[in-house]
Amino acid sequence: MVAQMKNPNPIHDLEWIIDITKSSKTMDQLKSSLNCFLLWDKLYSNQEHTSKSKMKITEKKSLFWAIFKTKECEFSSSLVVKK
Repeated sequence: MVAQMKNPNPIHDLEWIIDITKSSKTMDQLKSSLNCFLLWDKLYSNQEHTSKSKMKITEKKSLFWAIFKTKECEFSSSLVVKK
């Protein structure tokens, strides 16, 4: 972990956020993964990246949002009381 702090890797960090989003079992956990993603975006969005890294980051960000929205819909639909 210390080595990672010295040498940040935005793609690895984003993959970790995607993993915690996938494993979210509650809306609170999902919100926490969103907070992690927003922090990640704040830390890395203004950094220079190679074109290959930019493409991979764009793909991973899209994957995050797809998983997040799917989970959000799942949790929202489970909260609706059917009459």
